[in-house]
Amino acid sequence: MVSVVAVSPELTYPLRQALLRPHQQMAELAEPDDLAPEARSFAAFDTAGKVVGTGVVSRRPPGWQVRAMAVDPSFRGQGIGSQVLAAILDHVRACGGGLVWCNVRTPAVGLYRRAGFVVTGEPFDLPHIGPHVRMELDVPSG
Repeated sequence: MVSVVAVSPELTYPLRQALLRPHQQMAELAEPDDLAPEARSFAAFDTAGKVVGTGVVSRRPPGWQVRAMAVDPSFRGQGIGSQVLAAILDHVRACGGGLVWCNVRTPAVGLYRRAGFVVTGEPFDLPHIGPHVRMELDVPSG
């Protein structure tokens, strides 16, 4: 059982760096819009208070960008990524909805498809990170 809550971006950095960007220093994980008024960083905490999942959403043209989605490998397959993504989409709904897009690592495409996202572009490779596809979802206001 995990709880997913909005947190300061810095709380997500250790897991993000370990799983998504081991080639970067912790300070390089900060994005200029992390602290924008409508941006949110989410963390999934296990019962011991350990961060086991993360996700970030912020306004970036042409809508909202989801990024920094990560789940501790020892907790995968338990729906944690889906819970974090649901919290992100709830936040977007509460802010009026709109187009949500993300550059998804190809092994994670299924997670986004289950949430209703569709692939909108050709696969591409990000240096030091690997193959990705762009996916999008229109989220109504709520």
